[in-house]
Amino acid sequence: MSDKIASFPEGSGNFYTFGARRIGRYLAKHGMSVLDEQALHKALLDRFEGIDHLAAERLLEKEGRSDWHTVVAGEVDSDLSAYSVQAARTFIDALASVLRVCDRERIFPSAVDRLPDGVRLRVSDKTVAEIRRIHFEPYQHKHCQRVQNALKGIRTHGESERMAARLRSLPGFASIEFHLDRDHYQEPEGFLLLPFPANWATAMMQAMASLGVPVKRHIAQEFVAQLFGASNWQHLVAHDGKARVGTIPFAVAGNYTDTAAWRYYRTAGEAVWAFGNILESWDGEPLVVDSCGNATMSDGFCVAASFADGPNDHDREGFPVCTPVDLLEQANSNDYYTLAEQVAATLAAGGDPMAVLGWSGDFGRKMLAANARLGSTGDRTLQLGDWWLRVFDAHHRAYLSLEQFDAGSARTTAESIALYKATLRHDAENNELTVTSDYDSEDLATIQNVSLEQIERLRRIIEEPADNPSAPASWGRGDIRGQWPPLSR
Repeated sequence: MSDKIASFPEGSGNFYTFGARRIGRYLAKHGMSVLDEQALHKALLDRFEGIDHLAAERLLEKEGRSDWHTVVAGEVDSDLSAYSVQAARTFIDALASVLRVCDRERIFPSAVDRLPDGVRLRVSDKTVAEIRRIHFEPYQHKHCQRVQNALKGIRTHGESERMAARLRSLPGFASIEFHLDRDHYQEPEGFLLLPFPANWATAMMQAMASLGVPVKRHIAQEFVAQLFGASNWQHLVAHDGKARVGTIPFAVAGNYTDTAAWRYYRTAGEAVWAFGNILESWDGEPLVVDSCGNATMSDGFCVAASFADGPNDHDREGFPVCTPVDLLEQANSNDYYTLAEQVAATLAAGGDPMAVLGWSGDFGRKMLAANARLGSTGDRTLQLGDWWLRVFDAHHRAYLSLEQFDAGSARTTAESIALYKATLRHDAENNELTVTSDYDSEDLATIQNVSLEQIERLRRIIEEPADNPSAPASWGRGDIRGQWPPLSR
C-alpha cells in the first residue's frame, strides 16, 4: 500500500500509522534520532483527530470537489425529521440518502418537483424532503484568520477558561457568559478546537516534547507535512486561506429554529466571526454560550448561545446559533448511488424521474421494488393480508422483517429480528401465524387468515434464508430458533 494520503479513506486511523512511519523516515534522512514508532504513534493519536486529517486532505486537493447540498425534512415523518438540516457533499450523495430512507420506511413519493436550486420529493401535497444547493456567504479570509489567531493552540480538554478568555477577545463575545463543561469528553489531551496548519504545528511541537524530543516550529511543520502525506510544509499549505479548504459547512442564524434564515459558511472561523456580529446586535434575553467543542470526525467547532436561568437550564429554541451542519451518513446509502445517478440524469435531460424510481403502480409493486433495493428478491418476500414478511442478509446473518400497513398504506408496525432468535408457529385449526423474538421472550405479531399454501411458501423462504449458509433455519429438531414446529396434517 502506498504511503500517499489517497491510500486510506477519510478519517481513517491509518494516517497515524503511515504518518509515524513517514516521520521516522524523515528523521533518519536528516540524521536525527529515530523515535520508537509505537510511542510516536500514541503521541500523534493523543493530539490529532480525523477532522485534522480531513482538513489536510482538503488542503492537498488540486481543486475543490464539494458541491454541498442540504436536506430538509418535510411534513411526512421519517428518520430525516429528527434533524433541523443535514448536509451532503454532492446532490447525488443527498439524493441517495433520501432514497434509502424512502425505501426503508416505505414512503413512496408521488412526484419529484424541480426547484431553482434542487428538488422536492412529495407524497400528494405533503413534502417528504427538499434537497437544495448550499449558497455560501462570500469567503472572508481576514475574518477566518482573526478567529484562528484567537483560538490558536486551544484544545478541548482542560482549557475551558483559556478558551473563554480567547473568545472574549473577539467582537461580540465580551459580555457573554460561558458554561463550557466539556473537559470529560476527550481523553487524554483533547482535540484541537480548530483544525488549521498553525494549530497542527503547535500540536506537533507538544507531541514531540512529550517524547522528550523538543523541536522548533519549522521542524514541527515538516513533521506535520509528513503526517498528512505532503512532500513538505509548503506543499501542505499552498492552498491555505482559500475558500474551498473548509471541511464541512457551518450555519449561523439569529434564531436556531428558523432554518430558512440560516446562513452558511465554508469555515468555522468565518462562522464564529459572523456569530459575534449577531451577539453584538442581540437585544433579547441575556445569553450564555453553553457548548464549544469538537466531537471527533464531523463536528469541528460549535458554539450555541441560549438563555439560561441557571447553569444547567439551557434552551436553544429561538436563540442564536453557530453550528456545523449535521452530515448525512453516506456509507449506509452506497446501494442507492446508481439509482440516484439515474434520477439525476433523467432530471438533467428534462424527463420524469418517477419511471426510474419505480414508484408508480399499485402498492404491492412499489413494495417489491423497494424490497429488491433493500436486498430481498420476490422469492424471499411474502404478503399476508396487511402484513409483509421478508428475509434479508445483514452483518453475516439472516434476518426476518415484519411490517404491517393500514388501509392508507402507511406503515404501522416495523420489526427486524435475527432469524436464529425467531420462532414462527402455525395454528392450523385457527389459521393463525404467531411470530416471537428473542427466544420466545417477546410476541411480535399474530397474523390471521393464513392459508396452508402461504405457510408452505414461508417455510421455503426461511429454509434458505437469503442464500446465507452461515445462519440457516432448522426444522423438526426441538426448540431451535428459526424453527417451524411441524404442521398439523
